Amino acid sequence: MSTVPAILHTIHTLHPDAGGPSRSVPNLCEALARTGRVRVLLMCTRRPGAPLLRPSAELVSTIEIETTDRAVGWALERTFREAVRRVMREQDVRLIHDHGQWLATNRGTAGASRALHVPRIVSPRGMLAPWSLTRRKWIKKALWVLHARRDLDTAAALHATSDLEQGELEALRLKTPAFVVPNGIEFPTATAAKATNPREALFLSRIHPKKGLLDLIEAWRRIRPEGWRLVIAGPDEVGHRAELEARIREAGLVGDVEFTGPLEGDEKWSRYARASLFVLPSYSENFGLVIAEALASGVPVITTRVTPWGLLEDERCGWWIQPGAAALEPALRAALACRELDEMGARGREAVRARFEWGPIGEAMADEYERLLSGAGGQTWPDSGSGAIRAVAKS
Repeated sequence: MSTVPAILHTIHTLHPDAGGPSRSVPNLCEALARTGRVRVLLMCTRRPGAPLLRPSAELVSTIEIETTDRAVGWALERTFREAVRRVMREQDVRLIHDHGQWLATNRGTAGASRALHVPRIVSPRGMLAPWSLTRRKWIKKALWVLHARRDLDTAAALHATSDLEQGELEALRLKTPAFVVPNGIEFPTATAAKATNPREALFLSRIHPKKGLLDLIEAWRRIRPEGWRLVIAGPDEVGHRAELEARIREAGLVGDVEFTGPLEGDEKWSRYARASLFVLPSYSENFGLVIAEALASGVPVITTRVTPWGLLEDERCGWWIQPGAAALEPALRAALACRELDEMGARGREAVRARFEWGPIGEAMADEYERLLSGAGGQTWPDSGSGAIRAVAKS
């Protein structure tokens, strides 16, 4: 048996269409494994034939629990709980790190943790943000009373990816303290020439109502910029793309807006490289991985103050605005007319390279694990790079 402690990460899915956590969690697991301080296992569900964004098998052991479309609710909770308990016993797991909230896999992980008296960290991944709590509000209120609050109160710690998210967790008045370690990012693996005639403003994320795309279409309708195309990339959720396409037709913008569908790998990075501007007018983000990716590609960003990206103002590499079309329109006008977009992009690239390397972030998370397992008080940050880790978490 290894002399370093085994840490089990649990997440509902690693499907590419599931958003930021399906990318950041495998990368976090790899960064932790590279520290040599922990042995990392990752458990998720998998439907037959579904693609997964698995971490490197040389670094992380990925355990996939086969499910079907019918495996939901109590049945999935029981299946996942028993799988977690089995792995905990077989692998001598010392700590569980669960990602997400409200799902059957989260309930199953919490139950297994309590049954075997193994401490558990919970990363809500934005699922306890105010905007998220208003979605399916009555169902979540019932789940909060039935088990969700108890599951959070019995955790050893909560993990937030920014000070903004930490504040949202503290506002819930839970018994469990929260610490902050930001996400890291992958850096570009492909390049492409900037699109010209027309230039491109890019949105790349899930096509979901919380992303503010109706505001973006409305702002674009009011401006109707010459020499620009709006590119919307990402997987459709809850049929929102059809709603956007209808609004685009009503606004007479059919030839000015392009939908690409989901993008991965070099195709994704090439699209970032082609863009002159990135826009994420979201109503809720605990981190906003695509913002960091755009900046890493040298693209200035417009996003909202419900994301933890005050860095855009601090480093003069974008616009940080209130949500809604009323604030988005003047910011978009300023950005589309700006002659210094390339210089702003260069500043953004340098800013994220100084803050988002996975190596120091893996060490910071390993410090938190060590603190919890040893029972020591207070947060411990790496001697090297700790200022950058804390700075990136600030909103």
